[in-house]
Amino acid sequence: MMKPGTYIEKIEKDTSIVGYKKFNGGEGEDFLLISMGGERKGNTIEVLEVKEDSEKTIIRIRTSYNKNPEPNPYIAGHFLVLNQR
Repeated sequence: MMKPGTYIEKIEKDTSIVGYKKFNGGEGEDFLLISMGGERKGNTIEVLEVKEDSEKTIIRIRTSYNKNPEPNPYIAGHFLVLNQR
């Protein structure tokens, strides 16, 4: 299984990777990484809101152009799994 650090290295090299990837951190804490791809180079990603219901989790983000040097802009972080489905 790929670890978050290895995946970050991969998306920094392969700017065609777009979307999200969830990593199981164990003990109810997971790691989520959202990447925007090379077409969004120069952008910064900001999480605006996280909503969860019984069927899905919705993460609203905003991007803004500010000459971010990342070749594939991404945001990553740990989150606590509140209810296992």
